[in-house]
Amino acid sequence: MDNIEFEVACPYCGQTFLVSSQPGIQVQCQCPNCQQDVIVDAPTVDNYVLSESDFEDSQINSYQSETNYPQQATPEIHYYPIGAQQNNNNQQYAATVLPPQDPPVYDKKQSSTAKKLIIPLLIIALLLGGAAFWFFGIYTPKQKELADYNSAKTKGDVYAAREFLSKHQSDALPEHKTSMETIVKAFVNDSIAWHSTKYGLSEDNLKKSVSLLENYLRDYPKGGHRNEASSELSRYNRLVAADEEARNKVVEIEMVTDGYSMRSYYCNYGSHQASNGNGGTTYYAESQYISVPVGRAWRIVTYDWNYTVSRMYYPEIVLDNGYRISINEAGNGYLIPGGHSFKIHTKPMYSSDYYTYKLKIYFHEDDF
Repeated sequence: MDNIEFEVACPYCGQTFLVSSQPGIQVQCQCPNCQQDVIVDAPTVDNYVLSESDFEDSQINSYQSETNYPQQATPEIHYYPIGAQQNNNNQQYAATVLPPQDPPVYDKKQSSTAKKLIIPLLIIALLLGGAAFWFFGIYTPKQKELADYNSAKTKGDVYAAREFLSKHQSDALPEHKTSMETIVKAFVNDSIAWHSTKYGLSEDNLKKSVSLLENYLRDYPKGGHRNEASSELSRYNRLVAADEEARNKVVEIEMVTDGYSMRSYYCNYGSHQASNGNGGTTYYAESQYISVPVGRAWRIVTYDWNYTVSRMYYPEIVLDNGYRISINEAGNGYLIPGGHSFKIHTKPMYSSDYYTYKLKIYFHEDDF
């Protein structure tokens, strides 16, 4: 009898492979996939056994046309264990053959209905996919960008602006990006302006320093250095006030005389005096020379003068070069330049009795 071929499904790995043997006998074979030993019963098909030659197309067609028998389907094989015998650590199984089942019959009407459902399902899937893309790919990032922008704008500092620009380099709205870049640019300009201001501060030029600080605070009222600038401005204003006070100069003279002799003479800048040759001191009715610093000038502001006689000569300002001018002629605003010195000459009137003479001349020391 010729051998037949039939398919066997391996109970170990599930792979299918062909087995060739005589029909109706028990066959032990090895799965080519997992190398396990399998025992099967070769099937029989009624009283007719298919041989290897029966699988040729011409003979199959001839046979079907002559006998009008339906083509046999591959038999289904079920396996059951026949024992716990071990062969090279492989358990053996036996198989039985069930009658072949008819191939499934497809309903054309059901197939057409399934095809009609595919298009609506595809449309729904596309709509859902588009909605998901819009929500997660467009709407959510825009909302996140807007929230980050509002937060950075509320804070209003350069650190928040830089963080926003870093997080939203590609998806920031143009107006949001411009707004944050403006904050960063303002910070850079503020830093440059403060550095320039601080570099120009000097106690040797108080007015310039005050002007620089006032300009910075005017141009950058919300600048990052406004607190430091305000503190420095307060300090320089105190220095200016102290310097202004120091620039107010007063030459004060008090004397008691009868025009012939001096009973007493006082000048806050010192008096001009000399020995009379008898061990005594002769006072002249004038102060010592008063020096005006280089780079400055003493400007007459006003004077206060009183005496206890009926009339008096005007006091004179005598410069170191010999030039003389009365305070009445000089008037307010008269300047004595720096690098020179001057004295106040209080020319007395002759009287039969001693009288009191008081004079105060107010100067302001200007930069010159």
